[in-house]
This record gives sequence, C-alpha cells and structure tokens, in this order.
Amino acid sequence: QESHSIFNLVRGMVETYHVRGNGQRRVTAFMFPNDLFGLSENGRYCMTAQAVTAVVAYRIPLVQLTQLMHNDPSLQLHLLCKACHEIRESQQHVLQIGHNEARARIAAFLLMLARRNHEVSHAEESLPAKFQVDLPMSRSDIADYSALTVESVSRALHALEELQLIRRVSAQRIVILDKEGLCREAGDF
Repeated sequence: QESHSIFNLVRGMVETYHVRGNGQRRVTAFMFPNDLFGLSENGRYCMTAQAVTAVVAYRIPLVQLTQLMHNDPSLQLHLLCKACHEIRESQQHVLQIGHNEARARIAAFLLMLARRNHEVSHAEESLPAKFQVDLPMSRSDIADYSALTVESVSRALHALEELQLIRRVSAQRIVILDKEGLCREAGDF
C-alpha cells in the first residue's frame, strides 16, 4: 500500500507484521506510546500495523512532516533518535529469536515488555525486583514475534513459572518474581 503518512502512537499498543509468500504471519514489533510507525520504503509501507488494544495515534502526512523538518532542525534530531531507538529494538529482536531455547526467547520478551511498559531504558537497569507485566497480545502474537509455536510459548511460560521466575496471574498478566533470574535465563538481552 502506498504510504502518505506516519503515525505517532499516543496511547495503547500496536503490532506490526509481515505476511510471507507462504501465508505465514510474522509479528515484527510491538509499538508503545511515543513510538512512530508507518515508515515506508520506496513510497510503500513495509509492514502492516494492527491495534492490539484501544489506540490513540496522530496521523502525520509525509508532506507536512517534510515541511516541518525543514523549518525545525530539532524535529530532525528527534526523529533521528526515534529511528535509532527502533533500530536498537530490532537488533534486540533479532538476537532474541536467534537464541535456540524457547525459554530464553520468552524470558527476553517479558523483559522487553517490562522495560517498555515501565518506560525504563535498558541501560538504566532500574526496574523493580518484583513487578507486574501486562500481556494484551494473544499467545499467537507472542509466538509470531518470538518465532515459536503457541505450544512452545505456553511451555516456556510454564517452565519460567516452575523456576519461580514468574507467576501467571491471568492469561493477560504475569508477575516477574526474580528479575535477575529472568535476565540470566534470557541471556542478558
């Protein structure tokens, strides 16, 4: 689809995905408030975006964005910082799915959600030792993002719970009981 705008997420969660030639869907990212999505390549959107929760987002026409960037160099810097952030997140995602163990992939996924949910950067390492993480996405979305099957996601969550690293409060919420142990399990992603 031709791209005419980008979007700034204000509230809620969006997932981006790509459908392969064989029909297999691959979730490429979860977007959180203050993230930009809808970037394009050669005038066409690269991914499909779908709301995971109720969403409020600003649509910014590319023509207006270009004009604003010419008039406001600080906006150029801000967008460059956003792009660098997305590149770092993508690199972490590649490392996560490159790990052989499903448990490690899911541990890394939970830590990523915790950081994003609590708006704490990875470098700050100031997440509390014990805290809740909301999982508004489906197990299928988690599987597509982590390059696993739904069954592997469920087994990995069960294994992390058996290790007393997490506790499942409901299908949409977990409590991280041992952040350091979860980091070790994730391989320090």
